Amino acid sequence: MEKESNLSIYDIPLTEIEQFLLGNHITTDLEETELHELAEELINSGTAEYIPIAVTDFIIAKNLHSHNIKKYDLSYIMLADDENLADLANDLTLEIVEKDRIIDILAYLGKLHDDLVIFDKLPNEVLTTILESLDYNALIYMSDIHSKSKKIVDSEPFKIILQQKYQEYYNTSPDERLRVSNVQGADNGGQFRIFD
Repeated sequence: MEKESNLSIYDIPLTEIEQFLLGNHITTDLEETELHELAEELINSGTAEYIPIAVTDFIIAKNLHSHNIKKYDLSYIMLADDENLADLANDLTLEIVEKDRIIDILAYLGKLHDDLVIFDKLPNEVLTTILESLDYNALIYMSDIHSKSKKIVDSEPFKIILQQKYQEYYNTSPDERLRVSNVQGADNGGQFRIFD
């Protein structure tokens, strides 16, 4: 996840590129290079009707590439509460704090230091306590990107905690959970512009 900011359309996962193109009625029966090139043309044209979150986050990063965004440790993002990430989310043009999107945008910008190796050195009891403090989305994201955390989250004793986190998350109103894509330059017609 750590790299210098050389934004490339190839940073977007191929499955997201295919979803983006299909959502805009463009065939995906092409070579991977052609798919990425078509996606880049569609982004730059500003005519996309459908933009998945991963592509939206790439556009945000493209719009912010010349801004002075500092580098963050992945562990800080994962462990910080939403209140401590509100300013960063705002700097990244997100309307709400969504850790997975913050991580993706920072990664696109080359402003994310993957320091999760520190969790490998922790005893299971300590890592379990840390995992228990995360909200549902952060917990799922952490288990997706860190194998030791996944083993703990998948364990039988942790299933009750996971169920509680799930219920807490889904007992909030839909407005609180709404994943809002706020891309600088979007007008009401869904037109997107890349700002240099």
